Amino acid sequence: GAKIVADSFSEGLPRAPEWYENVIAGLAGAGVAPQDLDVLLTGTGPGSFSGIRSVLAALQGLALPRGLPVLGLSSAAALARAVALARGARTVAVVGDARRGTFWCAVYDVADDGAVTLHGTDGAPAHAAADFAIPAPDALAGAIPAGALIVSPEYRHLATALQAIPGAQVLAEEVRPSADDLAALYFANPAAAVRDPLPIYLHPAVVVR
Repeated sequence: GAKIVADSFSEGLPRAPEWYENVIAGLAGAGVAPQDLDVLLTGTGPGSFSGIRSVLAALQGLALPRGLPVLGLSSAAALARAVALARGARTVAVVGDARRGTFWCAVYDVADDGAVTLHGTDGAPAHAAADFAIPAPDALAGAIPAGALIVSPEYRHLATALQAIPGAQVLAEEVRPSADDLAALYFANPAAAVRDPLPIYLHPAVVVR
């Protein structure tokens, strides 16, 4: 059977080499040797681009010796599924700050059995930038369907904007997906995971000429 090993790291912890050594130590403490791993899974954001890149680099290092698959799922989708099942919501909109004067927003429908679809479709999320709208502040309300429960990992920063949405149902606390939430999303639909993922980046790259 599958074993989930979860740990957390402070934002001030150096990402290398102490971060990587902490991961190995966490596995050892749970009785899991690197050679016991079959699949490596990470959340791909949206979030800290450099942080997600660091995680991917660590997983690629673990994967190389045995050619293990490295898979990614949207952290927003994992959060939406967890919140929906915990609170009996059918539709969850996950909102964050996309910088450059915009928000990011993805809306998911979650069935009673935990199956997740991108709102307005019959299919699983792509777990890529295509799942997300990038509305300006005056267009945020139009990106969220009526009746959706709105959640954000940046609620304290975005509370005023979210509470101003007419008729909004907002979870008034910051919520983030856990390792267990990500694993549960994976086991609900393993085929939806992205092989050799990259961080979800929501803006076109800036080209300096």
